[in-house]
Amino acid sequence: FADDIVPIARFRETIYMMGSKSIERYYVGSTGTNPLISVQSGTAQRGLIERGCVDSNENALYWIGDDKILYRTNAYEPQPVTTPSVANKFASYNFTGARVRCLKVDSQNFVLVLTSSASWCYSEATNLWFELAYKADEEIYLGYDVTYGYKKNLIQSKIDGKILELDLDTFTDNGQTTIRERITAPI
Repeated sequence: FADDIVPIARFRETIYMMGSKSIERYYVGSTGTNPLISVQSGTAQRGLIERGCVDSNENALYWIGDDKILYRTNAYEPQPVTTPSVANKFASYNFTGARVRCLKVDSQNFVLVLTSSASWCYSEATNLWFELAYKADEEIYLGYDVTYGYKKNLIQSKIDGKILELDLDTFTDNGQTTIRERITAPI
């Protein structure tokens, strides 16, 4: 591996050695002393920006590349999913300590991009992006990290570290009223 490995990710039957400048794909072989066999033409010249910026669901592996674009792969070639307008926003963000998290809500897959200055969500079903905020004054989203456990989507609060449940029938964020606003082009 020609690059410094940041993390190792697994998706379906493939192991992804993710470096800061490139990503190499391997599969587990059944013979020989080295159990990992490199996939021919399996190197993507697109690295991972930060260790926590990779996650997967049943459909795809997602990561933020070294160019601050969200990519996905469900086979071999990375595909950008960041729109030009979201890419312009991402270009100004510091991704140190950022996270990419996949979660399922009401049978729909979402990908969260959590940074220190903004939080974005990508809908796999609609290919649309939206920004997440907290409270009426639109502070950065409350979630520091997200996981699924105990048959619930759980969120760790940035404010006090509390574990909160993401529930579609609750209209508050840790006691603060949730505001849902959609900004569209003029009709």
